[in-house]
Formats: sequence, C-alpha cells, structure tokens
Amino acid sequence: MKVTLLNPAETKTLLSDWGNFASVCYNSNSSPSKIGKHCLESEHFSGSRWRYFYFRIEDVPRFVIDQLVRHEQGVVKNVQSFRYVNKDNFSYDIPKEIKENPALLLRYTSYMSKGKQLYSDIKTFITDSGFSEEHASEQARYVLPMSTLSSVDIAFTLEAVIHLCHKRLCARAEEPIRNLTKLIRDNVITILPELKNYLIPQCEYLLWCPEKNGCGRYPNKNKTKDLLGYECKD
Repeated sequence: MKVTLLNPAETKTLLSDWGNFASVCYNSNSSPSKIGKHCLESEHFSGSRWRYFYFRIEDVPRFVIDQLVRHEQGVVKNVQSFRYVNKDNFSYDIPKEIKENPALLLRYTSYMSKGKQLYSDIKTFITDSGFSEEHASEQARYVLPMSTLSSVDIAFTLEAVIHLCHKRLCARAEEPIRNLTKLIRDNVITILPELKNYLIPQCEYLLWCPEKNGCGRYPNKNKTKDLLGYECKD
C-alpha cells in the first residue's frame, strides 16, 4: 500500500495558522506558532478544525478502505468507484499466512484467476448485448473480491487523525488497517514532528487501556484506580 500526504506545505504551517486563527480568543500579540503550540498542548482544538491533512491512499485492499471510512467526524473521503473504473486484470492482496502454504497459495491464485476471467466474460456479454462500458463494469463488479486493491482520497482534521491513531494503532486492530495507519502517522510527523506524542495508541495516550479485552500492555481503568489508590467520593 502507498500513502501520500498531498498538502505537506500546508501541514508544515499548521501550528502558526492555528495560532493566527485562535489569537482572537486571547487578544494576543504573541507569535502565531507559540499560540498554536499552546492550543495543541492544552488540547483546545477548535481553532484547528478548518484545516485538513489530505492523503491519497493507493494499492490498498478494499476491505481496509471499508474500515478506514468508518471514521466520520472531521473526515472527508472519496473512494475509487468500481462502477467507473475498469478492473480488468485486477490486482489483489494475499494474506501472509497463505503465502507460507504453497498448496493454499496455488488454490488462492487459481481462484483469483478464475474471478478475473469471469469479470472479463461478464463485461463482454454485457457490452455485446448493447449496453455501455459503464453498465458492464456495474455488472462485473459483483465478482470482485474484498481483497481487490483500490484507492481512496481522504482528509482528516487534527482531532480526526488523532482519533484514527488512537483506535487503529491499538494492538487489537487488524494488522492491515494498523499498517495503513502507521503510514498515515509517519507522513504527518515527518512534516510536523510536534504531533508525534499525539498520534499514538489510545492506551499510550491515557496510560490505561479502555479495551474490554486488552493486550496487557497497560492496565484497565479499574486496575489503574487501584494502583493509584483512587476512591470515588459522593
């Protein structure tokens, strides 16, 4: 899979632009970058919500895109259409465990080859019946597997990309979406390293694990309360 940050120059100026926008709150003459960093550290995100990180994500399985676009607030996306894009000879992903089993790998690739042929045969039948190429792709896409490699353009506000990393860098997240999120994170912090300590798993951010069945890296909320000697007071 390939992830490209489409607005690196704009990303680089996020803190100063944020500070300019937020300066009215404080009637401040401080430098915009200083105000932006203050807002980041205090997590006053309202002044950042007009800015987005724009990504083009390519060669990623469609089922990973389905997981990615579940993120809604502060997110804008356009997914490659299997209606308008011809998927003749489509590329696909292979589960890593299957790659280690020659017999299963042969069956898997054979299955995909038959799928490609069926896709082509359906398109030929539909176009020969007098329908458009677009309609042929509509009909043929029914046979495309979830592992078909596709593309998506997606944009996140700062809060949204933090939320993505909190949820999808978790050890319990499925490996493909976790790997994709790592690439998104790396693209951002290469340009804006100040965000490094925010684009992390939620447990690392909270210092306790909010998952019902955690991986054990951090204690759950109740265990954390016990460790801190915390007691609820009426």
